[in-house]
Amino acid sequence: MKASVETLVLAPKSFATAPRWTTRSDDDWVNLVAPLDIEGVTVEGLRFRGKAHRFRPEMQVTFRLEIMFGASVEPLVRLDWRPTAKHRNPANAPQPYRLASIEGSHLHPFDLNWRGDKPVGVNLPVAIPLPQEESYDDLLARVGQAFNVGPMAGFPRPDWTEVLV
Repeated sequence: MKASVETLVLAPKSFATAPRWTTRSDDDWVNLVAPLDIEGVTVEGLRFRGKAHRFRPEMQVTFRLEIMFGASVEPLVRLDWRPTAKHRNPANAPQPYRLASIEGSHLHPFDLNWRGDKPVGVNLPVAIPLPQEESYDDLLARVGQAFNVGPMAGFPRPDWTEVLV
C-alpha cells in the first residue's frame, strides 16, 4: 500500500473543483475539502482539507493531504500554521526530532509519519519546525510546495471575522 500512497503524495496534483471554505453558524471553525486530480484524473478518496478558526485571523490554520480507505480517512501530510499550542514529537520519532517541542508553524511530512504500509501513529505524530511565514500568501506557497499541489495563486482566504470572543 505505501508505494501507491507514496506515489500519490509525490505526484503533482491539482484541484478537481474550485476550493471553497464553508462554515456552520454554530461553529467557530471554517472548513474546506477539495478533491484532487493527478494528470487530469480525479483520484478517488484523495482530498485536500483546510481548517481555520473564524475568530483568529491569520493564525491557527491547518492544511492536510488525506486519503480515504473505505470508511477510514488517513492523513498523509499536514501543515499547522501559527498554532496556539506547542507540538511535542513522540519518543519513537527519528533523531533529531525525537521528543522535540515545536513552538509555531510546523510540517508533519509523509516520510517521517509512514512506515511500510501504514502510518506510524494517529494523526501524523512527528513534525518538523518551519520558518514563520509572514503572510497567508506565503503559507499557501509553502503548502503548494509541501503537498505538491496547485496552483495556489487565487486560493481563497478563510472567512475570518474580527469579532471579539
